[in-house]
Amino acid sequence: MAALKPKLLLWGNPAAGSGKVKDLLPVLTRTLSENFEVGSYLCPNLEDFNRWWKSAELRWSRVLVVGGDGAFAKVAPYFLGKNIPVNLYPAGAGNDICHLSRFPTNPKRFTFEYLRAREKKLDVGTANGHYFFNSFGVGFDAQVAAASGTFKNWPGKLRYVRALLSQTKNLTPFDLELKFESLARTVKATSLSVGNGPRVGGGFFLTPDAVPDDGILDLCLVEAVSKRQILWNFPRLFKGRHTRLEFTKIYRAKNIAINAPAGTPVHIDGDPVQISFPITIGLAPQKLTFLVRQ
Repeated sequence: MAALKPKLLLWGNPAAGSGKVKDLLPVLTRTLSENFEVGSYLCPNLEDFNRWWKSAELRWSRVLVVGGDGAFAKVAPYFLGKNIPVNLYPAGAGNDICHLSRFPTNPKRFTFEYLRAREKKLDVGTANGHYFFNSFGVGFDAQVAAASGTFKNWPGKLRYVRALLSQTKNLTPFDLELKFESLARTVKATSLSVGNGPRVGGGFFLTPDAVPDDGILDLCLVEAVSKRQILWNFPRLFKGRHTRLEFTKIYRAKNIAINAPAGTPVHIDGDPVQISFPITIGLAPQKLTFLVRQ
């Protein structure tokens, strides 16, 4: 009698990757079905997923989100504190959460590494009750994330580079109140990035030393800078070398209080969100079961 295969749910976001998820799901189903009993579900919205998940009779052993970081951030909260590994197959623009697992993007190579992967418990950030898994940003960081949606025909990291260049003309430093542990600062800021992982925007290492399971968040504060300084220094972000600049400050903290003027842009895992200030950032250690490359 053949051994029962573990059950794997492929959940696809049809809006990610300019619609390429519809083509990816059958390919991934074929490559993964040799080792898993695969169920695939193309979901138009999170409410539909919620209704479907509550009525599902199968018990899934693993869940693989096919989409972008924003789709992962919406689905993963269903599995917090549960022993069901949730991962991302990259089909968005930034794919920074996939970077945490170090899986390759080719479907066959992905399947090979996915089968051999080991479990890891990721920390999960919270911002006024919203979860984030890789990054949270305020100011220019979030402004660029929002503008990237205008350049959907640009691939991956280039989309965010193009968005950054387009937004320098709209660069406006804002008043930021930042408190954590024993430090309190009021400063004119360009951006504040809170990283559970090291990378945002498909290749910008804003918090290059962040580790997603070390029980602490990394902060990158960029004080008020000119448009010229942004344009001259942004290539440093690809290697995390901006941390040496005098207007950049790196901190580490578990609980953070942020205040800024109403309307200051905010993003969670690359997606613009509406959150009222003040914002309280917290961390739930090792809350999400995740798979990483051996």
